[in-house]
Amino acid sequence: MARKYPNAAVVALDLAPCSVDLEAVPSNCRFEIDDINLGLSHYHGQFDVIHARCIGSGILSYGEMMLDVEACLKPGGIAIFIDGDMTVYQEDMVSPIEIGHDEDDAPGPPRGSWMARLAREMRFAAVLNGSDIDGLENRIDEGMWDHHLIDPAS
Repeated sequence: MARKYPNAAVVALDLAPCSVDLEAVPSNCRFEIDDINLGLSHYHGQFDVIHARCIGSGILSYGEMMLDVEACLKPGGIAIFIDGDMTVYQEDMVSPIEIGHDEDDAPGPPRGSWMARLAREMRFAAVLNGSDIDGLENRIDEGMWDHHLIDPAS
């Protein structure tokens, strides 16, 4: 993003340090370590665009996080949230795929999808660690039509 828009100031925020070749980073980009679960009031009103990608499994309250991110925007700014549902669905995109499992007394190969099993275990681990996976999945299912800034007629 910083390369494509050299006149923009780009801030990359993450919970943990990431390995980056600092010599390859454009001068208009900086990296910061922060836990957005603790709030972002120190960024309120500072950004034109915010892009939050694949952070749902680490968020304690997805709805509160979205409101806090929104408060970080300047007037007219846009927030883009990209995340995924932790359920693997059949082609109808409604019915979950059977989760893979072994049955000691059943003949033949194991049944179900091991990809679905992996996704379920990841979801379980996230919830066990306090993540608001239900809030994330509800927001994906329901959208943001009830948000005060969204005009469904437009």
